[in-house]
Order: sequence, then structure tokens, then C-alpha cells
Amino acid sequence: MTLEVDTYNMKSNMKTNKNGTITPLFVFQEAMYYAGKFGRTEEEGPWPDLLTRMYEADLWLSKIELIIETYGIIGSARLTFARMNLIGQPSRWLTHLKSESNPSDKPTWPEFVKLFRKEFCCHHELDQRLNHFAFLELKCTKDMRVAEFNEKFDMHLYLMGDNLPEKYLISNYILKLPFYIRKKVQFEKFSTLRSVMHAALLEESMKVFYGNQNDMNYLNNNDDDNFKTSRNYRRRNRRNRGGRARRYRPFNNNNNEFHG
Repeated sequence: MTLEVDTYNMKSNMKTNKNGTITPLFVFQEAMYYAGKFGRTEEEGPWPDLLTRMYEADLWLSKIELIIETYGIIGSARLTFARMNLIGQPSRWLTHLKSESNPSDKPTWPEFVKLFRKEFCCHHELDQRLNHFAFLELKCTKDMRVAEFNEKFDMHLYLMGDNLPEKYLISNYILKLPFYIRKKVQFEKFSTLRSVMHAALLEESMKVFYGNQNDMNYLNNNDDDNFKTSRNYRRRNRRNRGGRARRYRPFNNNNNEFHG
């Protein structure tokens, strides 16, 4: 997972006061520039699926931890900084969040990270299935037809259940396809897994058809009878015959050589 945070510029752009320490106000102003918001507004609506929410939450928390470590934000200011970058339902969740050790107090930063991951980044059943599915060695090899690969793919989905997000299934299916099919379908927008499977079957059939056509054209062009009438054969004869006087000298039909 890559974070779009320029830590070099963050450190080089820090301003210090006369005592050589960073002012808290500038820390928040500078850090807020690099931090992103997590949550959904009422106009955006809820997350499309559980996997998208888990991915965005994990990415946001990793970015916040990196910024806090870079700027040296300590103490309760870390929780305040995180609250400033939450919107919607996560912001309301943090407002009502209480410490596990002492419900009357606010949680510490380690407790917040633990509870945030438990609430937004983790789903035990789904996470277990995703990890199992990610490490499957199922792959469409050169010796395997796409129809056979689709059957095995459906079998694995049946064994793991049908609660996996459609977007995740589509991306994993495309990654397991051969390169000549993957480069054709990876930039298309598919809404269902069945549409991707149908497109892969179509690309394979076109590859087989045009591959057979190219093989037949190669054999026809290199056939003895057709080769003598081909363009390359005529061009080579004109080059070997030399001048105009030799061009009309008779051929020896047995070994294609000139008399004389």
C-alpha cells in the first residue's frame, strides 16, 4: 500500500520559532494540508461495499500515523488531529467513543487506533475469506482453456461462499488471466463477474481464430506452387537477372537457371 505523502517536503517546510521549537498552530496547519478526510457526507451517501470502507479506513489511518510521526504530534493533540480529519459517521463515532479502561475518560491514542481498526478496518469473516482467496494458486495457464478456468473459479467461489464483493472478484479474476487476454479486458469497466468471464471467452476465441488464419496464410505463402508466384520471388528474379538484355533470356525449367 502506497501513501501519497511527501515526508521530505513536510520536514523541509517546517517553521520554527525563536526557541527552535515548532509552534503547535503551524504543526496543525501544515499537517492538515497533507492529511485527508475519512468518512462520507450526506451527498456522497454510504460506502458502496464493505471492502471499499475497509480499504479507505486503513489507508487513512496509515497516513495519519505517518503524519503524526513526521511532525512529532504527541499527547492528546494526536486524538484532536484525528478528529479534525473525520467526517460523517466516523466523526460521530469518535464523539461518543469512550476509553475501555475508564469509560468516563477519553481514549488514549493506542486505544483509539485499536478501536478504530476494530470498527472500520476489520471484519473477521470477510477478512478471513479475502485472505484465503488472495493466496489461492488458481491461475489460467497456457495449457488451460478459459472455459475450464471459469469452472474452477466458480468452484472456489462456491466453497468460500458468495458474500465477497463483486469488485474484488472482478479484479482477482482479471489478474489470473493470461497476459494476452488480460491486456484486452483490464481497462474495460465491468459491473458483474459474468460479463468479465464472457469477455475472456470471446478474446480467447478471437485469438484462436486469428491464430489459425495466420498459420494458414504462412503455409499458403510458403507452398512451393504459390511461392513461385509470390511478390518476393518475382522481386528476387528481377534482381538476379541483371540488365535488360538478360531479362528475356530463356529459363531452364528444371533448376530455374539461365542458359548460357
